[in-house]
Amino acid sequence: MNLSTPNHPSGLTQPPPSFVVSDSADAQPSPLWQTKLATSILTIRESLLLSELLQRTADEVHQLLHPDAVVVYRCDRPQFSQIMAEASASRQWSVLHRRLHTPMLEPGWYSMALTSDLFRLDDLPGFNSTPCCAAGVNDTANHLVISLVANQRFWGMLLVEDFSSFRQWKSFELDGLKLIGRHVSQGIQHALEVEKQASLKTQSDSRSTSPQISAPTTARQPDNSRQLSSNDDETLERKQWRLEQARRKQEEIQKTIEEQSAILRSFYNSCPLLMGVEELVEDDINMISYNHASLSVLFEEITPIPGNSCQTGVADIRPSSEIFQLWLSRYRQAQTEQRPIQFEYQYQVDDKTYWFLAIVSFLGFSPQRCPRFSYVVEDISDRKQHELELKQVKEQLELVIEAASEGFWEIDYRSGHFYYSSHWKEMLGYQDHELDNSENTWRDLIIPEELDEVSQLLEDYKTGKTDEFIKTIRFCHKDGSIRYMYCRAIAVKNSSGQVLRIIGSNLDITDLKKTEIALQKSEQSYRTIVENSEEGIWVVNAKDQTTFVNSRLLEMLGYSEEELLSQSFLNFMALEDQEIAKEHLQQRNLRPSESHISKFRRKDGSILWARVSTNTHHDAEGNPCGAIGLLTDMTQMIQYQEALETSQMKLSSILDSSLDGMMAFRSVRDEQGQIIDFEWLLSNPAACDLVQRSKEELIGRRLLVEMPGNREEGLFDDYVNVVESGKPYTRQFHYNHEGINYWFENVSVKLGDGFVVTFRDVTAAKKSEQKLQQLNQELEERLKDLERRNQEMKILNEVSDFLQACLTVEEACLAISSFVKPLFPNCSGAIFMTNNSRNQVSLVSTWGDQLQSTDQFTPQDCWALRRGAIHSVEKSLQGLKCRHVHGNLQDFSTLCVPMIAQGETLGLLYLNSNNKAEISMIEQQLARTVAEQVSMAIANLQLRETLQQQSIRDPLMGLFNRRYLDEFFDQEIQRASRNGHGIGVIMLDIDHFKQFNDTYGHDAGDFVLQQVGQLLSRSVRGSDIACRYGGEEMTLLLPESSLAATGRRAQEVCQRIRDLKLTYKGQPLPNVTSSLGVACFPEHGMTRVDLLRAADEALYRAKKQGRNQVIIGELSGV
Repeated sequence: MNLSTPNHPSGLTQPPPSFVVSDSADAQPSPLWQTKLATSILTIRESLLLSELLQRTADEVHQLLHPDAVVVYRCDRPQFSQIMAEASASRQWSVLHRRLHTPMLEPGWYSMALTSDLFRLDDLPGFNSTPCCAAGVNDTANHLVISLVANQRFWGMLLVEDFSSFRQWKSFELDGLKLIGRHVSQGIQHALEVEKQASLKTQSDSRSTSPQISAPTTARQPDNSRQLSSNDDETLERKQWRLEQARRKQEEIQKTIEEQSAILRSFYNSCPLLMGVEELVEDDINMISYNHASLSVLFEEITPIPGNSCQTGVADIRPSSEIFQLWLSRYRQAQTEQRPIQFEYQYQVDDKTYWFLAIVSFLGFSPQRCPRFSYVVEDISDRKQHELELKQVKEQLELVIEAASEGFWEIDYRSGHFYYSSHWKEMLGYQDHELDNSENTWRDLIIPEELDEVSQLLEDYKTGKTDEFIKTIRFCHKDGSIRYMYCRAIAVKNSSGQVLRIIGSNLDITDLKKTEIALQKSEQSYRTIVENSEEGIWVVNAKDQTTFVNSRLLEMLGYSEEELLSQSFLNFMALEDQEIAKEHLQQRNLRPSESHISKFRRKDGSILWARVSTNTHHDAEGNPCGAIGLLTDMTQMIQYQEALETSQMKLSSILDSSLDGMMAFRSVRDEQGQIIDFEWLLSNPAACDLVQRSKEELIGRRLLVEMPGNREEGLFDDYVNVVESGKPYTRQFHYNHEGINYWFENVSVKLGDGFVVTFRDVTAAKKSEQKLQQLNQELEERLKDLERRNQEMKILNEVSDFLQACLTVEEACLAISSFVKPLFPNCSGAIFMTNNSRNQVSLVSTWGDQLQSTDQFTPQDCWALRRGAIHSVEKSLQGLKCRHVHGNLQDFSTLCVPMIAQGETLGLLYLNSNNKAEISMIEQQLARTVAEQVSMAIANLQLRETLQQQSIRDPLMGLFNRRYLDEFFDQEIQRASRNGHGIGVIMLDIDHFKQFNDTYGHDAGDFVLQQVGQLLSRSVRGSDIACRYGGEEMTLLLPESSLAATGRRAQEVCQRIRDLKLTYKGQPLPNVTSSLGVACFPEHGMTRVDLLRAADEALYRAKKQGRNQVIIGELSGV
């Protein structure tokens, strides 16, 4: 059957439809897909029954493309489309046996169906094929329609439904659908003809034509009545003519199909390869089809029986279970991997052995869902036989090559096989089984840096770019060594000159190569020595002509090699030395080797002094045949000698005129090689003057014998170190020995096995330096003292600032202790204050951790307070130690500084050292300054406190005055309001105080007021306020006190006043009583005025009710 694309059954040229298809890289059909397509077409065309043909079409298209559904419609009946076959992925898409009403199909659509193979379902107006379950699923579904045409008339549609919007049809899928549609159209036409022929056989010849005309006419009558009426000129003869044309066209198509089938069958049966189709049924293989080649080989020319090919003894093709299982496994592998599988197997009939190369491919599934496979088997027995013969030849050739100690290798480009003889592998240290016969073997063994070069040479030899393959290649031996192989190869070509094989051999030339390399190295070494020699080499022949010169000689003379070759070396010598050289040449038989200094002339005209060492060459007969001369450049040495002579003269002048002393010594060693002394070799006049000895008294004498002070000063050891280490040494020292008393500065340098020392008198400079150092030290101390004074001034200024900011004397003393400690870092100290009675001195603040004074003492215990002056005691003045100082003065020193302001002694500044060191005069002066500042600050603070107390206290009673009460009262009310606590108020008045004044006098009255004031001060808490409200009236303010607590406190005060016993000027006074009024915040008011008014009213009622009692104010509004 011809599977190529046939012409459209309509016979018209159809335009290509436009679809959105995928243009990705996978849009090209794979060979497997093409095979499946061809198999599907063959399966479809095998059937001649219309129903079976249509069902196979739906099944094969669904298996090939895997859409949601494939449906075949018959649409040649007006307004109705009948579903003839379907294949779907799920039952939900099934629409089988539905009759679809297709109204409003325009006549122009039928023309489009005849001219186009493939179009979208959207192009069919009014046609609805969607099942109910898919309604509304996807409005953009990709449905494809393939028109089916039979007898040049639209017969039906092949509908491929895919309800996914993302499905993109590939171009080769669309081409495959077109091809299937054309073959299905031909199959439908062929099936209709078969049905038609069967129908004609049942009818008479007289009515053979009428059914063909009447059937379609009858079928069309309902729809085409108007068309028949409008087409009156279409006669019955015209219809018969059209039917006849269709029948002839069908016969031509049928003939074409039969011809294509005959060609395919002829190729199938005449092919020498074994071909066939088989299917797997469980674990068995059923043969579906086979060609004559299979029969002739496997069944000995058995002629197949038509219609009974499937019953032929198929077991003979696989005579053993092993081969049977092999075929089963390869078939399953082809199905799993979806690709053709190639394998070889051996088959034996009687005494003859066959080798077969088989290729199996998976075709798809049969209607019974059994997998089908095609096989193609090639008889390769002859090729295998040739390979065996070739292997024998290779083995024989290898034996010959092994006898020749060469390894054999071969590359077969036809099969891609590589071969290496066992001796080839053995030369590299491997056994035959240790290396594979593959391309990677030689690539892995070749030295990496030669791999690209060898690969390119092999490629060039294969392609004909080079005519021979001969090269020495380095290989890596198994033991890691390098082996040199001499490789040769020949190419085996076919008649067209193409290289089929390359056969080569390797010869191990490692030893020869090593010898060659050693020779090259020796020659290279010789050449390197000659070229890099510091001597110029000059070779002359028997005629004294130059035959060779090295680069060093060219460099020495400045000539080029061409300028020297063939020239006599005499031409390049100075004129005064040429005659001497000629005499040496004439006597070379007597003196075959000699050495002398000669003068040569350079190219630039300068002179070259050279030591010439010559050696005469002799021929076999002993006659001189030439000479070789080595020229050593002596120019610089001779220049050095001349310069040395000049230098010696200059040195002698310098030594004699130098102001520095210069001496040279040679080491004197014992038997163990240790230096035991130095011998004078040189001493210039200045040195002789410095050591006060003449040159004759020093030269040849020993250093330690003449000047033993060098050992005592350590100079001898320094000189030994210079000789032993070779390092120069410089030193300044004072030498006071052998009647020499100077400061010296010397520099000693090693000279041979001795040293040279240069020295000068630096006594004056040293004295100036010492004086300068002393001045610098004093200046540095003064700067440090000035810096310390500056730091002290900063601290004193800070002390002054803080003292001015302090509010109390205690606060000032604590601040002073923090600042004073850095001023006296090595001391501990304290500040003492005298009490108001000036009979006791108490500790206020301290610093340091080694205070050596008691905390409290009398002014008589301190000499400074008794004398009113600073008092310093050291360990030598134990008898003047103050009594308040404890401890032993052998361990520390003390300093007492009285703090006096405005002639009044306020306290004491005390210091004691923390160690045995004395307190310096600077520290004493600083302590005096600190004491003065502190005294003034304390005096100011006391004055400030006095003024402040006078402003807020009553001078007579010592209680707070009314102004202070008003300020404090308002603050307490605000605090009590925030915190929610009470404030007690007690107003007190002394009973009959006016009468008391009139009786005992105002002085006695003031005394009474003072005593009552002191009692009240003792009776209140620290947070309470006692103040004189006016005259003999007093007020007590009790924060955070309730009304009951305030009443109790008032009773206590009233009782204490009642119990007060007073004596004035020796005269007892009568008892004093008081009246008290009590009020409380917030019970009696929320303001100061309200509370004082309430307490005053309660006081008034207490007086009115008889005095000497406590009355609590009335709670108004409660």
